[in-house]
Amino acid sequence: MARQARKKRVSAPEEPTAVSISFENVEDAPLFYVNYVEVSHSRHDFVAFCTQAPTKLSPEEREEVLRTKLLRQEPLVRLVLPPTIIPGLIRALQIQREKYEDSFGKINELPEEIKE
Repeated sequence: MARQARKKRVSAPEEPTAVSISFENVEDAPLFYVNYVEVSHSRHDFVAFCTQAPTKLSPEEREEVLRTKLLRQEPLVRLVLPPTIIPGLIRALQIQREKYEDSFGKINELPEEIKE
């Protein structure tokens, strides 16, 4: 007797489900204060290197910075973000900036010569 070939069941692809994420306030979660962020990208990711640049330099550091025009810092944290998150991140930052400026006034931007 010949065996009958089993038909494979083809299931319909699952519909994406919208999910909101809510963060709990966890006291021991890592906290990093950063005042400098450098962003780069590759084909698959955006990378943000974050550090806390010193506001006051030692005389030796000051001398090196004046000589080399370079302040060497190690990143405190490196964030690797998929491209799909970037538009929402930009929108969230714009919304939070507007709320901040409504409460505390306009954020002054750095002069062009410092940005470069």
